[in-house]
Amino acid sequence: MLTNQELRQLPEKELNEELTRVSRELMKAKMDHASGTLKETHRLKELKLCIARMKTMMKEAEKSAMPAKK
Repeated sequence: MLTNQELRQLPEKELNEELTRVSRELMKAKMDHASGTLKETHRLKELKLCIARMKTMMKEAEKSAMPAKK
């Protein structure tokens, strides 16, 4: 998983791709957990936190790109 600093340096397109990749990984981990084959159950929480971090960074970038209201 990428660190916060590495994520902030990614262009928007790559950040979206990384978000998609991690989301798919989370879905696969959820299915494995439901079927009882997931050994590292802590990964579910890690993946959720990573997704939340990426979405927060995307929102921050969106806000900084918007012109300031008077």
